[in-house]
Amino acid sequence: MKTPRMTRLRGPLRACGAVVLILAAAALAPTAAGAAVSAEEAAAAAARGAQWFESTQAESGALGSDWGMTALAAAGTNAADVRTGLLDPSAQDFYLGEWRASGPGGAGTDAERGILAGVAGGIQTSRLGVSAEVDKANLVARVAELFDGTQIGEAGLLNDDIFGVLALHQVGAPQPLLRQEVDYLRTRQLADGGWSWSASPSAPADTDMTGSVVAAFCAAGVEPDDPDLQRALALLHARQDVETGGFSAPAPFGVGVNTDTTAWVASGLVECGIDPQSPEWTTADGKTPFDYLVSMQQPDGHFDWTSEYGGGAFETYGAVRPLAGVAFSTEAPERAEPGAPAVRPAEAVEAGTTVPVTLVIGHQPAAADVRMCRVDVPDGSDLATLLARAEASSQPAGCVSEFAAQDGAGGTRLASLDGVPAGEGWGWQVRVDGGAASAESSAPIGFGDLVYLRFAEEAADAGTPPRVTVPPVGAGSGAGAASEPGAAVGPTRISGARVRIRGRVEGRGSGLAVTVACPRGLGEFGCRGLLSARFRVPGHPWRAGGRAAYRLASGAGERVVIPASPGLRKVTRAGREVRLRLLAATRAEDGAVRVTRARRSLRG
Repeated sequence: MKTPRMTRLRGPLRACGAVVLILAAAALAPTAAGAAVSAEEAAAAAARGAQWFESTQAESGALGSDWGMTALAAAGTNAADVRTGLLDPSAQDFYLGEWRASGPGGAGTDAERGILAGVAGGIQTSRLGVSAEVDKANLVARVAELFDGTQIGEAGLLNDDIFGVLALHQVGAPQPLLRQEVDYLRTRQLADGGWSWSASPSAPADTDMTGSVVAAFCAAGVEPDDPDLQRALALLHARQDVETGGFSAPAPFGVGVNTDTTAWVASGLVECGIDPQSPEWTTADGKTPFDYLVSMQQPDGHFDWTSEYGGGAFETYGAVRPLAGVAFSTEAPERAEPGAPAVRPAEAVEAGTTVPVTLVIGHQPAAADVRMCRVDVPDGSDLATLLARAEASSQPAGCVSEFAAQDGAGGTRLASLDGVPAGEGWGWQVRVDGGAASAESSAPIGFGDLVYLRFAEEAADAGTPPRVTVPPVGAGSGAGAASEPGAAVGPTRISGARVRIRGRVEGRGSGLAVTVACPRGLGEFGCRGLLSARFRVPGHPWRAGGRAAYRLASGAGERVVIPASPGLRKVTRAGREVRLRLLAATRAEDGAVRVTRARRSLRG
C-alpha cells in the first residue's frame, strides 16, 4: 500500500465560472523549453505527474480534483491505494463519500465528469448509493434523463454532449446511441472545421473543444477518413505551433500555446489511435505535442499552464493522460495488494428498494431513433415491470409509448415496442448491464443496471425490416415525474456563474491592480483564467494594455496585477486620459469559457 508524503492541497485549480472584478492600480513574471520525447521519457513524465497528486494529497483523501484519479489510473495506480497514511481515507474513499453526500454537481457535465473520473478511480458510478437523488445514486441515469432524443442537457451548450459521448463510451453504452449524439455534433460543426463549447453558430472554434470532439467521434467508432473528422484535424494542424509543437487557444481565452489546450488535442489524437509524435504531428522545427507538454513539467512533477504562468492539478492531470497513452479516462488498474478488487464493490441494496436504472432503446433499422432515459424501478424487477414503469413515468417522459410482452421458455419476450413489431425475421433483443443479447430475458433488473433493447435480425435471411414512425420522446403518456415520492431530479445549471464588475481604476504607470473575486458555490476548484486590458486615447485605435493569469478559491478574492504594456505606461506617465476595456475569461473544467467585461476611464 502506498503511503506518500502528506502535503496540504495547494489551492483552487478548476476553472468553474467567471469572476467579479473590483478595479484599482501597479506588476508580474515566467519559464521552460523541450526536445524529442521517447516513449520511456513520456511514461516517466506521466509517472512523475501522477506522483505529484500523491505527494499533494490531503489527509481527507482529496487530490485537488476528482480528475486526479484519471491521472493516477493512466500511470497505473489505483485510487484506492493512494492515501496519506495507513489509517487515512484513500482518494477513492474521499470521492465516493463526497458524491454520496452531495453528488458531483447538478449539471450534465458534472455527472459526465464524475463518470470519467469515477471509472478511472474504481468507483461504480451507476451504483454510488441508494438515494432519492439520482446524482447521488446513479450518474449514468442522470445523464440519461437529460437526453431529449437529440442532445444532452442544455440546448445552448455542446460540452455536455461532447463529454456525454466520452462518459457513456466509458461505461459501455451502445454505439448506436453514441453515433446519434455524434450526428448531432456534426450539425454544430463550424465552417472552419472546429467546435465551440457553445451551440451558437457565431461562436468561434475552440481548440480545446475541437480536440475533445475528435475524441468523441472516435469513441463512437467514426472511421478515420470521415470528412468531418478530417476537417477537424486540419484545423488542429493549423493551430499547432511550429516552434514548440503545442497548440494555442483562440480569443477570448487567447493565452497562446498552453498545456491545457495541447493536452486536450493530444487526448483527442490518442482516442483516435493517432500517435501525437508521428511525422504528421511533428512540426517543421521537429517538435511534437509531447515536446511541449514535457517542457512544461516542473521539478516537483506538476505541469505549468504556459511558460509565463504557473499551473497545478488542471494542467497536470490533462498532461499525464496522453503522455501515458490515455485519452480522457481509462479503467481502474490493478490494486497494489494482490487480490484486492480494482473496482470497489457496490453497497448492498435491500430487495424491492426503488432505484434508478438506465434504459436505451434502439429502434433502428425500423425507425431512425435511438433513445435513452432514466426509469425508477424496484430492485430485482423483470423486463415487463421496467417497461410498465417507463411507460407510466420516465425521465424524459414518453421513453416508452407502448409495449407488448410475452412469457417465453427463457423469460420475457417483446412482441412490440413503440409500434415496432417483432416477426418475419426481425425481433427485439435484450441486453442487461453488458451481458449477452438475447430474444428472451429473465435477468433481474435493478441497482445501476443499463438495459439495452435493440431491434435486430433474428435470421440471416430476415429480409427487409418494417418501417414505422415511432412517437418522439416526450409524446408518451408518462408525466415524467419520478416514480417514487421524493425521488427528486437534481438541478441543471450552465457551467459557471454570473458576474459583476464594479469599482474604479487608478493609474500609476507600472500596471493595473485588479481585485478579482470568485463567486461562492463553485466547489473546491474555484476560478481560473486570464485577465487582460486594452486601452485607447481619443483619436487613436485600441491597443493591448497587458494581461495576467488568476487562480482563486470559490468565494475568495485577491489582487491581480496586470503589468502595463509600454504603450500604456507611456500615455499614463504623460498624464493623458485613457479609456480601458477589461476582460476576464474564466475557463471551466468542461471547456466552457465565461467572460466578464468592463469599461473604465483612467487619467495618468
